[in-house]
Amino acid sequence: MSTKIIDGIEYIEKTAVDGIVSNRLNKLSEKLKASQELNINLQGEMDNLNSNTADTSVLNTELADLKSQLENSNLRYNRHTSIAQAGIIDPDLRDAVEWAYERAQKDLPKKDKTGLSIWLSEQMQNPATAPAVLRPHLQTLAAPPQAAAPAATAPAMAAAPAPAQPQAQPAPNINNSVINAPDHSTSADILRRAQTDFEFYRANRELVKTTARRAMGIPTPTKF
Repeated sequence: MSTKIIDGIEYIEKTAVDGIVSNRLNKLSEKLKASQELNINLQGEMDNLNSNTADTSVLNTELADLKSQLENSNLRYNRHTSIAQAGIIDPDLRDAVEWAYERAQKDLPKKDKTGLSIWLSEQMQNPATAPAVLRPHLQTLAAPPQAAAPAATAPAMAAAPAPAQPQAQPAPNINNSVINAPDHSTSADILRRAQTDFEFYRANRELVKTTARRAMGIPTPTKF
């Protein structure tokens, strides 16, 4: 690049100036183009981030819903198990127990609220003060089982042969319809089968009630 000094001032030829300006404009153009490409890339990453954020929000909402459903299912399972252990397996009566329990707990302070199993145990121990909708059913469950008739005393053997008596017809076996529980059944086995097998529950009602009282810690009344 040639220069010329005039009156002590150095001047650059016009053709050289045009080249310098053109070179600088090219560099600025390249920088502008690179900035635009970077802006496009950043915008794409931001769009992806917003999309991922939206997906995460949806997943969090679905997860919260599933967690709530699981908690409700566990609560209902625990409630139904407690009610079945008390000898109540009828669906309508089970719903009545839940309704009465929720109504009794609704206005209580949080520190005074109790679980359903404890509340139901208290009602069964004193059915006379239980909610009216449950009172007759709990009184039936709390009623003592029918006492077995005492076995007849065998007559003493007479010295002389007794006259022949007409052979009595054998009494009908009233226990034919009873579905006996297995010899080694636990309380849980009996209550579980009573909950799913209505014929077993109907044939062994007293056994189920006695087992339920034992599971709830309620002493079995003795009829004298």
